[in-house]
Amino acid sequence: MKRYAWIGLLLIALLRPTHCLGQENLPREVFSDPVAATEAYVKAALDGRIEDAAGLAKPDSSTARRESIEDFHKLLGKKLPAMATVCSSERGRAALVLTEEIAFAERQPDRQSTGRLLFTLVRIGDSWVVDDVDIERKESTEEELAAFRERYSDTVVSQIDSSPPEPAPKPVTSSPRTAAEAYVAAAREGRVDDALALVKPGARNAWRHEIEGLGKLLVGKPPVLETVLVSQQAGEAAALFLAHVTTEQFLARFPQANSPPDWTGRILLLLSRVDDGWFVSGTEIDSPDNEFVATELHHFQSTHPDATFDWMVEQKWKRLSNVGTVPSLPSAYAPVPAYANAYVQPPIPVPSATGYKPLPGVQGSRYSERGNIILSWSEAGDAVWGYSKALGKWTKQMIDPPAGEGLAVTMSEDLAFLRAGDSVYGYSSQLGKWDKATLPHGAKRARSDVSDDAIVVNLEDNIYTFANSTGRWTSRNGDPDPANPAGLDPLTIANLNVTTAREAYDSLESTSAQIAADYRDNKKERSPKETGQLEGQIQAIVQKAFEVRQSLQRAELEAFRRRLDAVEKQIGERERRKDEIIQRRVNELLDPNLKWGAVDVGGPGDAARTNLPVPAVPASPPFEINARFSSTSESPTPTDVATAGESVFLLLDVTSPAKQSLTGLTISIQLDKALLPRTATSGFQREGSVVTWRNQSLKAGQRGHYAVECLCPAPTPNAMCRVTVTDAGGRQQSREVPLRVDPGQASHSPSP
Repeated sequence: MKRYAWIGLLLIALLRPTHCLGQENLPREVFSDPVAATEAYVKAALDGRIEDAAGLAKPDSSTARRESIEDFHKLLGKKLPAMATVCSSERGRAALVLTEEIAFAERQPDRQSTGRLLFTLVRIGDSWVVDDVDIERKESTEEELAAFRERYSDTVVSQIDSSPPEPAPKPVTSSPRTAAEAYVAAAREGRVDDALALVKPGARNAWRHEIEGLGKLLVGKPPVLETVLVSQQAGEAAALFLAHVTTEQFLARFPQANSPPDWTGRILLLLSRVDDGWFVSGTEIDSPDNEFVATELHHFQSTHPDATFDWMVEQKWKRLSNVGTVPSLPSAYAPVPAYANAYVQPPIPVPSATGYKPLPGVQGSRYSERGNIILSWSEAGDAVWGYSKALGKWTKQMIDPPAGEGLAVTMSEDLAFLRAGDSVYGYSSQLGKWDKATLPHGAKRARSDVSDDAIVVNLEDNIYTFANSTGRWTSRNGDPDPANPAGLDPLTIANLNVTTAREAYDSLESTSAQIAADYRDNKKERSPKETGQLEGQIQAIVQKAFEVRQSLQRAELEAFRRRLDAVEKQIGERERRKDEIIQRRVNELLDPNLKWGAVDVGGPGDAARTNLPVPAVPASPPFEINARFSSTSESPTPTDVATAGESVFLLLDVTSPAKQSLTGLTISIQLDKALLPRTATSGFQREGSVVTWRNQSLKAGQRGHYAVECLCPAPTPNAMCRVTVTDAGGRQQSREVPLRVDPGQASHSPSP
């Protein structure tokens, strides 16, 4: 055999004094395929990973020497040669791997510029390692291969197909959710190529090992997609999976699990939008009691302010709870304050017959969010809930007959449009209300358009519109006054606007105070980055609060104008009924069943005293009570009539004897079911419609003032409330306080 002994740089490298690496241990990575071992050795050498390459070579061989490994750069540059032929013998535990014809980076000393590399490998333990490498011409390679076959009778010769594989068809990844679920499913089922096709282009070569490792973990139950956060502006998304893993290696990483063989972990996928599709760009696997995954999810929210929840099986990442708290991760997943993203979305109270509770899960509801609206609808399609972020409240609408799977939903930033059969439903985020319209039977050609201001349904012979400002359907062929939603009078509308604006403002003020307190108390424990983030959040919340406060004052001004108009009309009405009012007052004064006494109803230092009809006070208990309705919390003028949509105050004064102090008083106000409590004097407790102050004390001659602000949502002829005061000895006084709620301008029964 003619041999070109030690041609070029490899010959020089192998003859000079050398130092061998990686001889103290067996090969670091197991390769059951000689071709894979050869490729890994050459790639490590070209990448400059000397220790890794030495670990893939036979100990004490020339291929384990640093100088030999470093000379691959001069021979090949940075190009990995393609493998052409492999001869292997299981009995001899030996193999030859021959490359295709390659052009050398530098001309060799014998003026040779092209040739083939022939690698000799041996099997040590269960792994193939590189023992020798030669530069060969075509004729010499044939001699080497023939000699190998002659030496080992069980030689198997295989030709290696180095042609690039056919490109995989582009997967349908129109949403981050479908891309994430398809990727995890392919990895779990061992479809590595399918999973690779879902990886962001340009980074797929390094993902095969990642996908194979993920597939080995997910051998138990299928993972469950918990939530998807999407930033349309940046074209990025984060998807979180709940996964069941059963491998000992994973349990060894997290020994605190202590519950083999089935245990829960989490997978976080990062996705990017490329052209019209979504592809996986990053992945992280961790235990559920490790904060890293949750920290990454928080980081995604903080770096993508426009991120919204595109999918939510469990509401744990955006907890919906009572006013005063904000959406947050569970405590075990909260490395930053729970209100870190409060400015992104205000608190969301969820309607419930027994109080506040999270939205129903995927088995009971559907969920969608856009702009200022969140929608959730039942699986049967017989009910839908709309949440207005501006108002902070939920409103329920029944779908009759139930739509089932045929419920079509379209949303803009401020409006939601639903169609079920011939019925159409509109939701206004400005007013937080639904309205329903019925189209002519079989109106299949109806074309709908949903903008931020209005919904337009265009039929062949009619047009239906739903305005965000009115929250009501109207049609071209004639409907009730569209400027007056639900037939409410202007004063009612004005008062409702004041109420919703005040609630939003109070919520923002409460949130900003919480963040500011935490900022001051824990500033030293935070990094400059975290401190800056909190300062930015406070700035955003205060700016939003200012805008809401401006809206509140404009609404209050409008309500005041309406109230002035009502007072002016009332004065005219009093003048018209002058004789009737005077005669009624005379009759009250002459009534022998009424006893009269001076009762102080003014504020501190106020000399105003008004004679009011008060039933005879029993000798026991030793305190006096005075209860009445009034238009303000301090007004001395009582009233027994209110207007639907207005707020009214139920006031109670408790006065102790001139020479006796009182302790252990219990003050109780039971409201009629037609009235809704809004605010009350500090220190109260509320149970349903009963507002209570316990363990109250009064000094001798002191007057205690208690007030409950109530909203009158609808007209009622007789709303009866009851106040009760009980002292420590069980002695008790009670009063019933009536109120009539009119649908329009109140026609009070005034006193002269």
